[in-house]
Amino acid sequence: MASRGAPQLSAHTMRKSLPYNVLNRTTAKPTEAQWEYDTVLKDAIARLDLPEDIEVPQEDAWKHLVKAAADKNTSNYGGYLLREKIVHFLSQRLGVEEAYRVHGDEIEKCRIEMPFFVLGLPRANAMMGTHVIARTGCVYCPTQQDTFAP
Repeated sequence: MASRGAPQLSAHTMRKSLPYNVLNRTTAKPTEAQWEYDTVLKDAIARLDLPEDIEVPQEDAWKHLVKAAADKNTSNYGGYLLREKIVHFLSQRLGVEEAYRVHGDEIEKCRIEMPFFVLGLPRANAMMGTHVIARTGCVYCPTQQDTFAP
């Protein structure tokens, strides 16, 4: 029997980890104003110090994504993480667009004659093959981090 002063925890709350519960209780859920597309766009532009008038590719799709994420029923911390991920990916996309705008003529001059890809299952040592190929100096081998955020 629980004591009178102890809070009653539901089975759902008890299944969550302690760090999750602490983060969820100490993180504020994003407000409706923070979920507005213009606010998300402004935060994405500020992350990379891009010009304010940058053109957003597929802007309607981004607006739809932000609205759908805002309507999602999440915990405080989950809402915070979801918004942070959207801002991050939008800022990365805008960064690619800005790099292409600034260096587009140079990028278009570079031709890739015969691309090839090294693919492998996890723990199958594909990275070792990639390192061996990259050491020749004739081939560019991006790291995993480069492919996520060019």
